[in-house]
Amino acid sequence: MQHLSRRLRMGSSTSALVLCLLWPIVSAAQTSGAVNPGEVSFVASADHATIQVDGQPAVTRYDFEIWLSSEASKPTTVLSLGKPTPDAANKITVKPAVLIGLPLGDYKATVAAVGPVGTGRSDPPFPFQRRDKPAAPMGLILR
Repeated sequence: MQHLSRRLRMGSSTSALVLCLLWPIVSAAQTSGAVNPGEVSFVASADHATIQVDGQPAVTRYDFEIWLSSEASKPTTVLSLGKPTPDAANKITVKPAVLIGLPLGDYKATVAAVGPVGTGRSDPPFPFQRRDKPAAPMGLILR
């Protein structure tokens, strides 16, 4: 409990959040990150179930933050994910509709654990892309 408070007050970006944008995953040779992801998956904060001395939860919600790859100062979109219940492996998976409605482009994403004393943000940001239709196949041979 004090560990989270100290970490959040100091403004550290260290957290127990590991962000993964899922489906479809493309090989690193094609792109860095995911292309047209449909899910957000991350490991819940180590303080997910912690109750502070004042009786308040240490984590009240998670925010999914989307940044343009070229933007460093503030996210272009912030979506509150609420506080979903982690699965048996302590992983949280959500399917935010905001991913589908993003304009085409290059992005990066973070997840933040938000509590009454501050925010712990996943670091480094996870890159992803919104692309149009897939590239056409090449090299068709009929025999």
